[in-house]
Amino acid sequence: MRVFLSAVTAQFKACRDALRSDLAAIGCEVKVQEDFQTGPRTLLERLEEYVAGCDRVIALVGDAYGFEASGDAVPEGAPPRSYTQWEYGFARGERLDGQRAEPKPMYVYLASDQFLRTHPSAQAEVEASQQRAFVAEIKASGKHWAAFDSLEGLCRLVLRDGWSLNDRPRPPVDAATLEALAVLRERVASPPEAAEVAAGTPDEILARILRHAPRTHEEFCLHRIAAWSQPQFALDKRFTRLTLLVDQGRDADGARWQVRPESFDDLRDVLTAVAETAPAIVVLGPPGSGKSTLLRRLELDLAAAALGESAGT
Repeated sequence: MRVFLSAVTAQFKACRDALRSDLAAIGCEVKVQEDFQTGPRTLLERLEEYVAGCDRVIALVGDAYGFEASGDAVPEGAPPRSYTQWEYGFARGERLDGQRAEPKPMYVYLASDQFLRTHPSAQAEVEASQQRAFVAEIKASGKHWAAFDSLEGLCRLVLRDGWSLNDRPRPPVDAATLEALAVLRERVASPPEAAEVAAGTPDEILARILRHAPRTHEEFCLHRIAAWSQPQFALDKRFTRLTLLVDQGRDADGARWQVRPESFDDLRDVLTAVAETAPAIVVLGPPGSGKSTLLRRLELDLAAAALGESAGT
């Protein structure tokens, strides 16, 4: 999926870089204005061309106007507009030759007053006024937009708004990979302990699955099972005995930390035991005691359980 990320660098560089990293991690090809190299065509022409060829546009909008578009490509008589305002127009189907094209799916995120107070923009009043008019136009358009207060909040919004595994392009999968997925799926479908069964899967089957980018939730589960079924993790042989300490709070009448009499060797049992009483659990232990192993085994078991649920077992 090709994504164009429109933003005024001076105000949104950190946001843009974080979003670019997050989206690249789920397989998107992300472009920003600074990616375009110097050449015979103007920057505005290259922006128009790229937006026309992308699948989605993300627009981060604040009170910063940015650089005003200039050059021979700017239509004669067109009102002053910044490059980011032109990017927004291209996404809506505007073209430099005056024609209209099919609009692109566009996700617009407006910086809140709280964000803007901590990310001020130094600019002339005429530029500030033009940007205020642009923001007002977006709000009056009737198109959906969302506001964000922080970088973290923005990233959550973007990844929430339809950027899932199923939205990614699905290239053809070779027959050997499909067979490998089917083999592992069959091995973990019925037995109650997936780790013990998956651990015996041939290395070449696991390696082929790990090279494959999951396209569906089922393939993602198989990918995680394959990852933790590799011999170096030995999750079928390792376990960590768990003792549960329940925090009664600072105002408890007796001892704050109460030790539960039972012990556990499966983190799922711990989660079940505290589901109605504890908002969170903390896994504690010295280096090498098995904390990471415990979490790997939990992910493997949950992935296998999810496959069983999808198959009705």
